[in-house]
Amino acid sequence: MRITKFLAISLYVLLLSCFVIPSAQTSVAGDQIIITEVLYDKPGTDSVEEGIELYKSNDSEVNITGWSVADNLNYVEKEKHLIFIKILLIIILNNIELMRKILHQKRAIVIILSLFLFTLNPSSEVIVAAPDAPEIISPANGSVINDRSPFFNWTDVPDADMYHLLVLDGETNDTEVSLYVSTSEYDYYEDLEDGDWNWYVRANDSSGLWSLWSDVAVFTIDTVAPGDTTLLAPANGTISSDMCPDLTWEEVEDAFFYNLQLKTADLMWGTGWSWSETIYYWHTYLQDNDYIWRVRAVDEAGNIGSWSAYWYYILDTTSPVVVGSSDIGINVGETAMINWNLHDIHPKNYSIYQDGEYISGGIWNPNMGAINIGAIDLLNGIHEFVLFAEDQAGNIGFDSIIVSVYPLIPEFCNLPYLIIIPIVLLGVSIISKRKY
Repeated sequence: MRITKFLAISLYVLLLSCFVIPSAQTSVAGDQIIITEVLYDKPGTDSVEEGIELYKSNDSEVNITGWSVADNLNYVEKEKHLIFIKILLIIILNNIELMRKILHQKRAIVIILSLFLFTLNPSSEVIVAAPDAPEIISPANGSVINDRSPFFNWTDVPDADMYHLLVLDGETNDTEVSLYVSTSEYDYYEDLEDGDWNWYVRANDSSGLWSLWSDVAVFTIDTVAPGDTTLLAPANGTISSDMCPDLTWEEVEDAFFYNLQLKTADLMWGTGWSWSETIYYWHTYLQDNDYIWRVRAVDEAGNIGSWSAYWYYILDTTSPVVVGSSDIGINVGETAMINWNLHDIHPKNYSIYQDGEYISGGIWNPNMGAINIGAIDLLNGIHEFVLFAEDQAGNIGFDSIIVSVYPLIPEFCNLPYLIIIPIVLLGVSIISKRKY
């Protein structure tokens, strides 16, 4: 058979069609890097001229650690019998005498057309696609954990029978873990150091094709507990009448939130409350009692600091009881004896006022008994004596006593006779003159 120019060109085009090069405009990593050019050389004659040109579309940093160039990520494999059929058709079309004979045979025409349509049918090409890239589940990107042997978990990829897990040091970028596992999870049994770590994974299916790498997830291992917490207010041993106190403490470095506990002195510690600030505004009314409270810090990884020293808070909303003597009345020049009895569990001081002016006071000693005063030189009229008693919580009780002072009226029998007799005689004389 004579090889014509048509046959030579056809065979050359056919051979070129057997090599499939992926599209050069391939975008990865969120459209941040684009493969703009591929310099290809067939296997066996690789040279320094081979390469891939990457284009970065913005100024942000992109981590390409773990990237590799591998065969058969996505390709179209031509079946050998398909190539043979194409060569056979070209030979037939190149031989005019053979074509004439075929055209006179209906069965041969049907066979030739079938072969031609077979080459045009897309189903004659076997599309072999790589599996989808897995998606990270945990440790999630940006997470902080306190487990040095983390549990790695990612989405299950259909038809994948193997996964490649990579864990890199976030500071040095050195590979710490490179494992091949058959499931979409792995419980790492060795200890990683505290710090930042990068990890990602890819899937391999039954055809031996690898997926693209998953997105890189950065996580932090932190196994150091926060420092101790120092309480600020109310001060230890505070006695107050505030039923909704504001509890405050110093900020602790690396604290993500705080645990707060408050209880009465006679009960066990309860669950408490979690709070993100360094002040807790008590929002329910407490009942009078002796309370104990404490705080500890918890960091983002879940490490728990030590409890602070516990402080006492004593709630007392009951005013002191003040009981005074009954109101009294005296004559001018007499002394009024006044007394009060005071009762409270947290006494502090007392003050006495006469007609609105301070006259006496001092420290309230619960062992001092009744408080007595003698009021002298009181003028004719009504006088009010008030005692105010204040306890350590700021509650105030009081009681008032009224003292009535009457003017002095002399008794008739006590006047000197030299005064009484002239008055009597003068009166008799006046009466006698009126009769005559």
